[in-house]
Amino acid sequence: MKYGIAAIAAAVVAGVGGYAAWQATRPAPTPTPTPAPVEVEPIKVALLLPSPIGDFGWNYAAYTAMKEVSETLPAVEMSYADNIPEADAEPYLRDWIRLGHKVIFAHSWGYQDACFKLAEEHPEVAFLYPGGGPTAPGVATYYARDYESQYLAGMLSGMMTKTGVIGFVGAYPIETLVYGINAYILGAKEINPDIEVRVAFTGTWYDPPKEKETAFALIDAGADFLSHYQDSAAVLEAAAERGVYAFGMYTDSRFIAPEAVVAIIIWNWAPFFGEIIEGWRAGTLTREDLNQFYYRGIAEGATDLTLFGPMVPDDVKEKIAERRSQIVAGEFVVPTISEYTWE
Repeated sequence: MKYGIAAIAAAVVAGVGGYAAWQATRPAPTPTPTPAPVEVEPIKVALLLPSPIGDFGWNYAAYTAMKEVSETLPAVEMSYADNIPEADAEPYLRDWIRLGHKVIFAHSWGYQDACFKLAEEHPEVAFLYPGGGPTAPGVATYYARDYESQYLAGMLSGMMTKTGVIGFVGAYPIETLVYGINAYILGAKEINPDIEVRVAFTGTWYDPPKEKETAFALIDAGADFLSHYQDSAAVLEAAAERGVYAFGMYTDSRFIAPEAVVAIIIWNWAPFFGEIIEGWRAGTLTREDLNQFYYRGIAEGATDLTLFGPMVPDDVKEKIAERRSQIVAGEFVVPTISEYTWE
């Protein structure tokens, strides 16, 4: 056995030596090449806003989305200006064009005239404005099908109201807003056909005192749930002061009135902003492609009813989740009604 073990050991040593000699005769392996960094052309983008980014609503949601895109996508330089009246849009757009900005999101329906005028002069620039409306080569419009989320909010209101009266504070009776108001009413009436609805328009996108005053009027008329289309969170403040409930709009504003906010009708612009910027930079998105209305809903992640408050019972959330899944699957289509359905 002793001699046998010695023989095996000698064979192993010989084998190791032979393998080492064979390895020495092999050519050196070709090193795996390190991928060269992909060259990305820098691009300047701009965001024009009609109200302050501190509104914690429409403008804040767009600003944070664009900031996210500029920090996530490579070589994107972001500029923005807020609280710019619609009549003053053109000088800002011209300055950005002069400074080399290639994609401009003019984030108010009232900015469209400036977009159309400058698109004819500057075919190298992509112009986009929200709210639906006319389009042209180089000018697109975009919006969220938030009426889907408003429908779900109406269902929640119908299930939780104590007074049987709900309210809606709107900025202007334009078509896309009327869609959402009617969807809110339809959702509530699915639960309670006898529910009463109060709707009032402020005639302004951003006027917190007026928004709050209008909300108070609806509450005085019996509404214990409020939804809204306003840039600020004044409706939430009014609800908290009067002890009723309201839906946050566009962005997470629960911190403003945690005791009043039942849920958030969220709008997520970041994926859309990024898609447009990358497409325009790569040349896969042309002026003719841009000549359209980008209209996206819950299924595309553009909007949702989410971030429910602790006052919302589980059975209410379950019923809403069931209807939401039907919307996403295309099994239930929220009607788009442009006529007034309220008194």
